[in-house]
Amino acid sequence: MKISHILVFKIQLYKISINFYPTDNIYDVYLSWFNRYYTYKDQISDFKTLKTGYGYPTSPQNPAAFALSPDTVLLYWKLPQSLNAPSKEIKYRITQQSSSLASPVSIGAKQFENGTFSAALSDIVSCIEDPCQAKIANLRSSADYKFWVAAIHFTRLQATFAEDDAISVEAVTRTMDIPGTLRLENVTSESIMLRWNSLEPQNLPEKIDVQYRLNVLCFLILRNYKLLHGVRLLVISRTPSV
Repeated sequence: MKISHILVFKIQLYKISINFYPTDNIYDVYLSWFNRYYTYKDQISDFKTLKTGYGYPTSPQNPAAFALSPDTVLLYWKLPQSLNAPSKEIKYRITQQSSSLASPVSIGAKQFENGTFSAALSDIVSCIEDPCQAKIANLRSSADYKFWVAAIHFTRLQATFAEDDAISVEAVTRTMDIPGTLRLENVTSESIMLRWNSLEPQNLPEKIDVQYRLNVLCFLILRNYKLLHGVRLLVISRTPSV
């Protein structure tokens, strides 16, 4: 049992702040009074149940990151298991780390709301129902990234409480490659090889369209198409017309 004493000189409303109580615990609280002459141990108020931890949510759940383009990632997560406040009062801060950063840093994200992503980046995003999501832009291509989501009550956004923030586990992804400039290789009188980078080298396209301009009258015949170390190779044979 923990007891707090308050010195009262007149009748008024008192608010007591006791910082050493652990969060997410349930307590029975009551009031009694005494003075220097007598202690009225048998005259106490009714018991009231108090649960500590209001405004301190648990960590966001199941974060996952997916690369959409060379500079954009889509981040998903689920609401904390215990919000300890209305969902509208809980905000989310996203941090990221790449190989060029020694420690995670906060990054702006596009909030998802009413079925669409906002146009502007924000350091803080909201989410009131699962699944939560945000779009992160202006990243480097072909780079490995780690992302974390922190759940913070809106009353603590302006203060520094790093030790109190409920931070999710990391979500890892790699941004896509930038399609490179088309390069010609092994050019002969009979054939040429075209080489370029693909956005998704692990998935073969169903169709390839090649645009060209003829300097001489000839036909281009697609002879071979293969995948080599994530780079697209297209072998083209050139046959003069009859």
